[in-house]
Amino acid sequence: MLLILWASTIKSFEKALSLVSARVMHFYEMRVADISSLEKNNKLRELAIHWNSRLEDISPIAHIKELKGLVLEDTPKVHDLTPFSRCVTLESLEFSGGMWKKNKASSLETFSRLPALKSVRLLNLAIGSNGLKPLANLSSLAELELSNQFPTEDYAYLAVKLDGVKCEYFSPYVELPNPIDD
Repeated sequence: MLLILWASTIKSFEKALSLVSARVMHFYEMRVADISSLEKNNKLRELAIHWNSRLEDISPIAHIKELKGLVLEDTPKVHDLTPFSRCVTLESLEFSGGMWKKNKASSLETFSRLPALKSVRLLNLAIGSNGLKPLANLSSLAELELSNQFPTEDYAYLAVKLDGVKCEYFSPYVELPNPIDD
């Protein structure tokens, strides 16, 4: 069962979670900083939080034992990704900024400690240290989607280290879907 909730306050968020236990949850335009109530849902396998301008602390996500998929999109206050290191069952991960504002990550080092990670999507993102290079340690990675905003050296480094991983920017050129001026 897929559950899509709109929770504008901590009270409505906690009330919704007390009434429902689902394997897949998507939250849109959630204005809730404290997501610790998610820890109680032991059925949760996929979580998506889109457009939450108040969320800063993602450590409760680390307590979701069997989490397989996670999307954090347009969560501009989330900078510390170290809680992800405890999400060892995670297979799919997206950490992306919104249309107008980038997400910022202190580092992607934590990703290198996720042995089951097969798919990573990083769009509209600013990275503090080491750029994309920590992704080279992802031994199970099969697919990587990146935006065209990182240094060319990072793409080249990953292309060599992640041989066999599908990524549009590991090619010598990218085909345009539509020609420019014919």
